[in-house]
Amino acid sequence: MASLDKAISLDPNFAWAWSERGDVLDKLQRYEEALASFDKAISLDPNDAWAWSYRGRVLKNLQRYEEALASLNKAISLDPNYKWAWAYRGYVLNNLKRYEEALVSLDKAISLDPNYAWAWAHRGNVLGNLKRNEEALASLDKAISLDPNSMNAWLARGRTLSFLKRYEEALVSYNKVISLGFDHASIWFLQGLVLDNLQHYEEALVSLDKAIVLDSNYASAWARRGWLLNKLQRYEDALASYEKAISLDQDYQWAWFQRGWVLDILRRHEEALESCDRAIALGKQSSSVFFNRAIAILGLNRWEEGIAALDNALERMESTEKASADDTELILRNLFNTTNDATLWKTRITTLIELYDKHQVAPALAQGLVREKTINALMSEMVSDKAAQTWLAVWQKVVGNRPEFQIPLRLLNAAVRYRETKGDRRVLLELPIEERKLLQEVLGHS
Repeated sequence: MASLDKAISLDPNFAWAWSERGDVLDKLQRYEEALASFDKAISLDPNDAWAWSYRGRVLKNLQRYEEALASLNKAISLDPNYKWAWAYRGYVLNNLKRYEEALVSLDKAISLDPNYAWAWAHRGNVLGNLKRNEEALASLDKAISLDPNSMNAWLARGRTLSFLKRYEEALVSYNKVISLGFDHASIWFLQGLVLDNLQHYEEALVSLDKAIVLDSNYASAWARRGWLLNKLQRYEDALASYEKAISLDQDYQWAWFQRGWVLDILRRHEEALESCDRAIALGKQSSSVFFNRAIAILGLNRWEEGIAALDNALERMESTEKASADDTELILRNLFNTTNDATLWKTRITTLIELYDKHQVAPALAQGLVREKTINALMSEMVSDKAAQTWLAVWQKVVGNRPEFQIPLRLLNAAVRYRETKGDRRVLLELPIEERKLLQEVLGHS
């Protein structure tokens, strides 16, 4: 830098020195000064395609994409075979979400140099944005064959493989990026997402913790950490992670939505309701948040209002969605814990059956009857054998003749008997082997 400044002091009209100075300042991330240097170089030599193209790079770094595109177009008009300008033009068009044009520009760069690894890598990025993932993968593999240490290509390959749900291969790509020295919060976050999809939850948590160490203000990492802790049934820790994410981004609707779910699990229904309402106010309109909201209202024993909210949630389901047993599990757990009145149980169970029949999703209710949280509520030392027997009897009376409830009723009956016999395993052995495995899993037995 000092040498370039000296050269300019000796000859203020030395266009090349001004351009080189701009390049150095760009690399130092002193973008405004870099732009001024390139402007000076261009004023001295308006036909310098290199100065115009690298001016475009500086403008891209300033996120002034339209101006960057204009600068690159000027470079290309001066030198139509300037492969770097064509490739970088594609990169800028990708940032502008003009993906088809970006692809044309990158293809032009590759036609000028078929071994241009950087262009192949960014072509893969663009094809990924166009959701042409198989083509994207082929382009990225070509980039890697030309440059095996291309971090951009390996990173984009990992993302593309994730979209294709080829998670093991995606993990290999992300591990390669890390081995190449890219120790950034984003790569650990992406690795964590892949490990989550592979159901390696503890390892995923380690990855997200690394992301947070590198960037303690990474709201998405905090929120995903909450998601993993929820799966690991560490609900208080999950709640703390969601609240950290929200403290970093007050408008993080997904974090508010997930916070509501964890609060429902923890039976903190007033707070859950507030969290769901906040997510909805921020634009979350999926059926899931309305189910969470209904669970909270029912958990507050505001039954009529809760049933109306549940009906609304079921109405909001897309045709491709299935009603979730995770939701019915909490609804039934809360109903069991709210009262020991058999008449009230019968009335409310009948209402739930009618509602789920109305929406043709009764199997979700059947499954929720014998999930972990409903069975754990039944097995609690705070619950009497009589209450457990009454709960079973009410269900048998209301749905005893319905085919979709036959297996859940057998499992519920076995759970009540297992409780009464203080854990006599012979009760479990009376069940068909597949049903026995299901109940053992719920009870926490191997």
